[in-house]
Amino acid sequence: MTGGPLRWENVSVALIVTRADLVPDEITSRLDWEPAVARTPGSPSAFRPGVGCWVGGYDDSFSTDPHRQLDALLARLSRRATVLAELRAEGCTVQIDIAADVANRAEFTLAPAELATIAGLGLPLSFTFRSAVPNSEAVLDELFPHLKRT
Repeated sequence: MTGGPLRWENVSVALIVTRADLVPDEITSRLDWEPAVARTPGSPSAFRPGVGCWVGGYDDSFSTDPHRQLDALLARLSRRATVLAELRAEGCTVQIDIAADVANRAEFTLAPAELATIAGLGLPLSFTFRSAVPNSEAVLDELFPHLKRT
């Protein structure tokens, strides 16, 4: 992490598997990993309407260091690379997501080795930002100054 005192907070790093006809118990069995969240398609608290999801990963209860969380996740995923490729071939969306509360100008830098491991797994990487400041529009203005409204 960089950016001095402005840090990402409440970070969680997760593998997210989704598909319209996803059966979370099958994913749990194939990955040999209990999910943090599992939703069947059409459940009242579905991930997205009509889409099932399986989420496994790490959060602040494991470590407050997001790099330690990511390293643990990547080690676990590397041992399951074949299953992940099979899930993708079967039509599942499989991705790594880093989520956090973010303040203005807070930065997070991934190391080249982390990016290389992610690329080697062939998985997309997404970021989910939650505003850590009351005025979330200000965060967007800081993150994307070229899109600032006039």
